[in-house]
Amino acid sequence: MFYEKERKMVPHIIEGLKNVFSINKKIAIAEELTVSSRIIDLVFLTIENEDLLDEEIINKLKRLNSSEQYILSLMSEYGDFSIQKIASDTFSDYYNIKNDYIELFLKLNLIEQLSRYRFKVIEPLINSIGELYAVEAKLSRWKEAIAQAEDTKKFADYSYVAMDAEFANEKKNTIISHFTEKNIGLILVDEDGSLSTAVNTKKVNSKNKTESRLQQLKALQDFNTNKKWKVLN
Repeated sequence: MFYEKERKMVPHIIEGLKNVFSINKKIAIAEELTVSSRIIDLVFLTIENEDLLDEEIINKLKRLNSSEQYILSLMSEYGDFSIQKIASDTFSDYYNIKNDYIELFLKLNLIEQLSRYRFKVIEPLINSIGELYAVEAKLSRWKEAIAQAEDTKKFADYSYVAMDAEFANEKKNTIISHFTEKNIGLILVDEDGSLSTAVNTKKVNSKNKTESRLQQLKALQDFNTNKKWKVLN
């Protein structure tokens, strides 16, 4: 194999991401991101409209606790929503949603009221961030890699595994069909750090949209501090 440890591949993966995925926009990337008690090697997302993001919105997001983040993520799934809909989806009391979340989000201008009973999340939180990609780095344990990538499909639009190119090419006849069958992409990391795509993947339609939106909001919260998410031009 070209690499002794998986972490040695990670800098090459980060450097070549935009080229291998043909992305011409800014991206935000996080290493070793915890999602639902699992640590994902790399998660990145596209920034669709940076002009929609301003420091004021990001600072407001930073004030939210984990419960508030989740509820706002759920609200952002809908074009517009009612308090009753959110209460029903979360098995919560109508007045708890109204008093604990609706009033707070209105005060922070994170949602807008369309009518007496209908609300909508503001446009920047809907349209500024694009698709989520998850990448698991593996030297040779391809079965484990597929199992982990299957799990990331719960929140990611696209799920990939990056493997040592020497090993993957030796086992290509064995492993390619498994990746294709599971709709998991396979990226090869060559000795010189260059990346190539062995298996492309289609967009995941069965993801948990709330979990996906939650990760997007967490990324937005972190944009000014770069604690976990880093923006790459």
